[in-house]
Amino acid sequence: REAREAIKFLLKNQNDDGGLPAVNPGDPSAKWTTSQAMIIFTSCPYFPSSYLPYIYKLIQFLLNSQDKNHGGWPFGSGKIGATITTAYPAIALIRAMKILPDSQLKDEILETIELGITWLKKRANIDGGRGIEPESTAKGGQISRIYTTFLAMWALIEHDENNTQSKEITNAINFILDARNEDFGWGNYKNVESDPCNTATSIRALLLCKRFSADSPIIKSSIEFIINKQDKGIWQIMPDYYTLDNTPGQTVILGNTLYSATIALLWTNSNKQMANNIISWLLKKQNKDGSWYLQSSRKQNKNVKMWCTAEYL
Repeated sequence: REAREAIKFLLKNQNDDGGLPAVNPGDPSAKWTTSQAMIIFTSCPYFPSSYLPYIYKLIQFLLNSQDKNHGGWPFGSGKIGATITTAYPAIALIRAMKILPDSQLKDEILETIELGITWLKKRANIDGGRGIEPESTAKGGQISRIYTTFLAMWALIEHDENNTQSKEITNAINFILDARNEDFGWGNYKNVESDPCNTATSIRALLLCKRFSADSPIIKSSIEFIINKQDKGIWQIMPDYYTLDNTPGQTVILGNTLYSATIALLWTNSNKQMANNIISWLLKKQNKDGSWYLQSSRKQNKNVKMWCTAEYL
């Protein structure tokens, strides 16, 4: 029931251009949120076939918003490709093709996916990681970060499972391993204080490449780090700050620690009871309209409603 209500909320707020708002209902459409929702919709057993027209609108939005000249998708109204907003659409379109193999948009979707994957392959840093905007002249845009590196890995492996042994994935894993701190955790990037959100993301990256198992010492010690960072049974929100190209000031992206840490617990099967307790707690926090606010151990962030609903779903 809770899943169906969340799906209804997201689709009710689909914009005329086919995309989903970034943060709150009525906002302009965002590639990130639209892709997150489509990834969930195309794998969710609660998604009825009568909702397929909504899926086609989501697909069309992603097709229309790609920079066909370079292959990437920019943040918002930006002019250059960004790793987050290129990896997510690529993953979403790959998932869509699995449930819509005979779509009349098949050729265009496949071409769009290939452009996005090629863009991601060509934008690796020397250290194997990925920056948020690899071609940006803004401060920090090219710095390899944990989250952007994980998303690029996910997209490449989603595109071809054999990529787990590729040079791109090997280099990305080496970057992640090198960025690990002495306390068994990770921060946003190398030599930054560890936090549970980026630690959970790093665990997902290591497991995704199938070179580590849940029983690997590096995974076990990092899970212990996450558990020890709990605050009142869950975790705090972890902000990350970006200076985006052609955008005034700093852009703050809030790390959904509850989402990332719970996935890490589930993927490693390390503490079923804790994971079940968190999910039960989260279900009680669902709003009457089917949405969730961004949750943390201190308080709900009621300024964020769209993308966090997709992630909790």
